[in-house]
This record gives sequence, C-alpha cells and structure tokens, in this order.
Amino acid sequence: MVEIENSMQLVHNVLARLELLKKIEKKKERMKKYNKEYRNRPESKKRKNELSRKNYKRNPERAAKYQRKYYIQIKKEVLSYYGNGKLACVCCHIKNIEFLTLDHIVPLKRNSKIKPGGGCQLYRKLRKENFPSGFQTLCFNCNSAKNKYDKCPHKWSSKRRMDWFLDTKEKG
Repeated sequence: MVEIENSMQLVHNVLARLELLKKIEKKKERMKKYNKEYRNRPESKKRKNELSRKNYKRNPERAAKYQRKYYIQIKKEVLSYYGNGKLACVCCHIKNIEFLTLDHIVPLKRNSKIKPGGGCQLYRKLRKENFPSGFQTLCFNCNSAKNKYDKCPHKWSSKRRMDWFLDTKEKG
C-alpha cells in the first residue's frame, strides 16, 4: 500500500512539474512577443539610440571595437553564404577575409530589391531580405578584373592570357 502511495505521489509530482514547465514556456513566448513589439515602438527606438550615443561618447574605443566585431561577423555570414558555404573567392579560392568582397552578378541598378550601398549596410540588407540571388563572393582582384574585362583572367583560355600578358609587356 505504501508503494502505491509513493508511486502516486511521484506521478503527481511529475505532472505538477510538467504543468509548471508549460506555464514557463507560455510566459517566455508572451515576453518574447512583448519585447519584440516594445523594440519596434518609435519611443523605444529613440531611447535606444540616445543610450547608444551616450555609451559611444563615454567609451568610443569600446564602441568601435564592438562595431568592428559585429561588422566582421556579418561579413563572414554573408560572404560564406554567397561563397557556396565557404569563406573563399568562388573564382580563385583565396580564403583571406581581408581580400574578399561581394560581387553583384546583376548590377544593382537593375536589381530593384537592393539599392546601391556597400559594407555593413548592404550585408544587413541582404540578410534581412533572406539572401536574394544575384551576388557572389570574389576577391578584390577577381572583382576588379571582372569589372574591367567582363571576365576574370582565371576564366580566360591560356592563349588569351598569354596574348594579354604580351600586350601589356609591349606597352610597358
């Protein structure tokens, strides 16, 4: 009889804990929804901006360090996505993040969703738009060559590359 009472008490405790966990989850969801609504209010955004400015004035080195860390984080995320899951140039496979940039396969003037701009602002916009197509990760050399010659020299035939090399040698 004692064993039955103990097992019933155990079952009761487990059910009570499950109910408590459900209540906690519901409260978390409500708080998450409320916080999202609160952050989107104009007065909340204004207050956050004011606090950010005060903190920046108080300690600009710390703020700059944080901004740089955020910039590198979002740059890695975007360039990895457009580099087919790799943080490397899709043409020559250079992996140094300092050399990598985003290439607009479709010029931005023709792309109606994304307006011209660059850097962190562009990276944030691409992430917000759920990474639209029309971009690729290239190194600065490949991107400049593509811009100047309409095709990266890595994709030229070996004869074309030799002709270009000889032409530049004769001019120099």
